[in-house]
Amino acid sequence: MSFDSENSSNVAQERISYKDFSELPFLRTQLINMQLQLQTIQRDNERMKKELEGYNVAPGIVCVVQEIIDGKAIVRNYNGIVFAINVPEQYKDKFEIGTRVSLAQHNLAVLDVFSKDMDYRVNMFELEDKPNITYESVGGLEKIITELEEMITLPLTKPELFTKFGIDSPKGILLYGPPGTGKTMIAKAVANQAKAKFISLSGSDLVQKYIGEGARLVRDLFVFARDNAPAIIFIDEIDAVASYRSDSTTGGDREVYRTMMQLLVELDGFNSNEQVKVLAATNRIDIIDKALLRPGRLDRILHIDMPNESGRRKIFEIHTKKMPIDSGVSIKELAKETEGASGADIASICREAAMFAMREKNKKVSKENFKDAISKAMKPAKEPEEGGLKTHYM
Repeated sequence: MSFDSENSSNVAQERISYKDFSELPFLRTQLINMQLQLQTIQRDNERMKKELEGYNVAPGIVCVVQEIIDGKAIVRNYNGIVFAINVPEQYKDKFEIGTRVSLAQHNLAVLDVFSKDMDYRVNMFELEDKPNITYESVGGLEKIITELEEMITLPLTKPELFTKFGIDSPKGILLYGPPGTGKTMIAKAVANQAKAKFISLSGSDLVQKYIGEGARLVRDLFVFARDNAPAIIFIDEIDAVASYRSDSTTGGDREVYRTMMQLLVELDGFNSNEQVKVLAATNRIDIIDKALLRPGRLDRILHIDMPNESGRRKIFEIHTKKMPIDSGVSIKELAKETEGASGADIASICREAAMFAMREKNKKVSKENFKDAISKAMKPAKEPEEGGLKTHYM
């Protein structure tokens, strides 16, 4: 009896063993699939844990450091509430006046330290480490270049000379004149010569919608310039933010006046020997507020007029330097024929002449191409007929 049961048990084990071996590839595939599924579940589990941890962490209060006294800091949040907090050892090197800190809501413990508080729009201004425009790219402005060398380049490159003679270097210059006379180009050329960073913006960029935003933008602009010194701040069309103050009571005008007042404060506040200079440009000097034009703010006012014949000839030489022109083209004659043209007009004439030559499939730009270009660029705007579309044709 026992022999039969033992024999039958051995037979069953042999059958099971045989069956297991026959299904081994299938089981191995299933095992691999289950391992892959387990790895996916573990990754999802870790991801969900991190998300839950983020939900459990309370948001911090962002404040700006106002003052540091004996291991403590006075901070102010954006609602105007002031706190006195302890500065942890690990953050002592990072705490500076103006830096932003994140504080825990329940005990005001320092969670993190961020960069200094600065309007994000400042970073949107055009910043060039060193403009590629040189004095060779500007024609007919030799006297202006000499004055700019003395007022801007010299203080930035050799400030010790002003200290030696016991005088303060100029803070800023206003360039004014008709459109297209090269005010922006010469500002970039000065920055190139002084090896200074060039921060370019328009006066309208400083005019903001809400109260105090424009003034804050001006303040942060000068902080940004000091951090990138030596630097030149170039404000084009400054009349948009620095026009005469009137008795207007509209909110928009008052905000423009606040912005201009902050600009005056910044010009008064920074040391003239700092490596920051201000260049401003306008076509309408007649509407600029006199408070901006006094010495100590914009110290010198330079008039850039339309180029004379000699200046036009130099500008033509600059713009035709790399242009294949026919031997019959006389730069001197072109300068005589373009009386009243600005530097921008001459650049347009050279460009149009080259376009005419390409259209005619010529290898060189001919005298006729320049004549056609002058007729097109110097043609006065055509007045629209009564009742017609108000479009100007050049």
